[in-house]
Amino acid sequence: MEFHPVCKFSDIGLGEAKAAVVAGHSVAIFNVRGKLYAIENICPHMAAPLDDGSLDGTKVTCRLHFWEIDVTSGKCVEPDNGRCVATFPVKVERGTIKVGIEEIKADVSDVSDVSDENFDKFLP
Repeated sequence: MEFHPVCKFSDIGLGEAKAAVVAGHSVAIFNVRGKLYAIENICPHMAAPLDDGSLDGTKVTCRLHFWEIDVTSGKCVEPDNGRCVATFPVKVERGTIKVGIEEIKADVSDVSDVSDENFDKFLP
């Protein structure tokens, strides 16, 4: 996992959030009583940004349709429908906030079964 610098710790006050693009991911970083949490910055309902939502404790409320997301787990609290957003690890080094992004590597070394004649078996 690689940690990417985002901003200074002092840039996000208590109860505030900051949006950033980290390694191609839209991320919202929240300061909850001095502890930082990073989640995917897209509401699972209608893809509104969560960084401009209202933060109450560990819950951010989306301004579009008032869905509530727990910033510590990424789980949707209201409505409790099992939807969630991705969470990312956060650390502070020398006053700089860094967000960890796991690099996904696809193994495409064995593509022997992918051919025009086998393609039909993947269709409905």
